[in-house]
Order: sequence, then structure tokens, then C-alpha cells
Amino acid sequence: MKWTCILAALLILSAAIPGGLRVQGVHEGYAQAYAAGENSTRTPIRHVVNIFLENHSFDNMFEIFPENRFTGNATLSSQLSRPLNLLNNTSILSMLHQVPYGCFTTPDPYEGYVQYHIDWAHGKMDGFLQGSGPQSLTYYTADQMAPEWDFAEEYAIADNYFAPQISESMPNHLYYIAGFSPVINDYGPPPPYVPFSETIFGELQHYGISWGGFYIMNASMPFPELAIVQGLAEHRQNIQSWAQFVQEARNGDLPAVSYLYSQGSFDDQGPPDNVLNGELFLLYVVDLLERSPRVEQHCHIHNL
Repeated sequence: MKWTCILAALLILSAAIPGGLRVQGVHEGYAQAYAAGENSTRTPIRHVVNIFLENHSFDNMFEIFPENRFTGNATLSSQLSRPLNLLNNTSILSMLHQVPYGCFTTPDPYEGYVQYHIDWAHGKMDGFLQGSGPQSLTYYTADQMAPEWDFAEEYAIADNYFAPQISESMPNHLYYIAGFSPVINDYGPPPPYVPFSETIFGELQHYGISWGGFYIMNASMPFPELAIVQGLAEHRQNIQSWAQFVQEARNGDLPAVSYLYSQGSFDDQGPPDNVLNGELFLLYVVDLLERSPRVEQHCHIHNL
């Protein structure tokens, strides 16, 4: 099994630019464009939308991709590449359990820095029964993960991706936005802090690139990163609600970079929540972006 504390669907909205792609002085170009009030970029990439879902390993979702045992077909398509998953090790696969058809939820594995290191077992990867528990040795199929499998058919999946920290959500959240974490597990009020200038948002701010920071279910709710990232509170206007994201997408006013969080709701797919809720959330967002005025004019979507 592989730990992916965060399932992040990265949607890149791009458009062709007359004259081709210019890469020299790209940061200076960004700064000049936004200083001049231009809502454009120097590359074909116009908008990046990061969508956060949570608490599923790669193998839990794509254990037997692209095999579709529900229909009896050997694979969804003979032209699909076979990712690095547990189909490559049938001896391990026989020890795991398929989530029954018609079932869209599983018990929550035991979570924690210690449990995950027991799972890892110094690289042996054989401690899951003692660490995360037998409920972690399950996998979904195309029957339950149809939207995710559909994206995987069309685009690409990170089949050899591991979370930066063998630990809980918070350190991996910090790696995602800053590339490092001063803590090894979930914890209470800081310090230690992560300086705003050392996050992706600080970089975007420095180069004059518009960013949405965080779109969360309710902008008035407590948000852990607000306390952990020192200086983020000074950019509170960049922490918005889902409703604001929907409005900006419909109006074609999204910033260049957005982070859409499903945490704090039943839509994050984290067990024991029903994964269908997260799939509906993901499909709604993708459909919303595809219908955005800027996309309808001249853009196409890549899912990475």
C-alpha cells in the first residue's frame, strides 16, 4: 500500500498563445503583466486549480486498474497502460479484500505517525495488520470509483507517488503548499510556524501572480493553515468560501492559482465517509470549470 494523505486533482486550464511559448524572463513577465492590470500569462497555462480530497492510498483506489471485474472484462481497454499497482504482485493481492459491489464506504484505518511507521516496517511494507489494521487492506473497483477511473483512462495517474511524510494530514498539507514541514504529525497550536514567504502563495505574491489561496466550505470556519502559516492572516481576503469559487468560475474571474479544499465536509472522501459524496463534489467542480466562460472560449482541460 502507498500513503497518499491527500488526493489532489490538479486541473490545468490552458490556451494557445499567438507567437508560441516564451519562457525567458517568465517571472518578470508575470510581474509586468499584473502590474499593468492584464489578466493574462506569458505561457499557455492560464489557470491552475488544485482540488483537495483526502485519506486514500493509491492502491485503495487503483488497486486493480485497469481491470474491470464487475463486467467480466479483463481490462477497460487493451490500449490502456498498466500502472504500477498490486496487479503486478498477485501474492500480495490475494491477501487483500475487495470492497463489495454496491458498498461505497469502509472503516477508518488506525491513523498516526507510529501506526504508519509500523505499516512501513523499515521498507518491508508488511506491517499493515499491526499498524493501520485490517480495514486498510481493502480496495475499490471501477464499480465504486467510476469518475476517478474515467479520469485515469483519459489522462494520467501518479502510480508511483508517495506522500512526503509518513504521517498524518498536517505535515503533508504543509509539504503540499511549502515543500517542507516543521512538524512530523498533527499537533496543537503553533509554534513552530511556516513563514508565508516560504509557501507557494508567498512565491505567487512575490511575482505578482493572482492566487485564490484557499477556497473552503465556509470562510468563517476555523482553518488550521491560517494559524500555522505565519503571515497568512494578513491575506485573509484570499481565503474564500466554495460559494465564492463557484461565482468566480461562472463569471470567468478565477485567479491564476486556486486551492479548493473539501476538508471539513462529507465531501472529502476520507473514510468512513461515503466516497460517492467526494465523487459528486469532484464532478461538479470539473463540470463547473468546463462551463466557465474562459474555458468555453478557447481552453481545454488536462487532469494530472
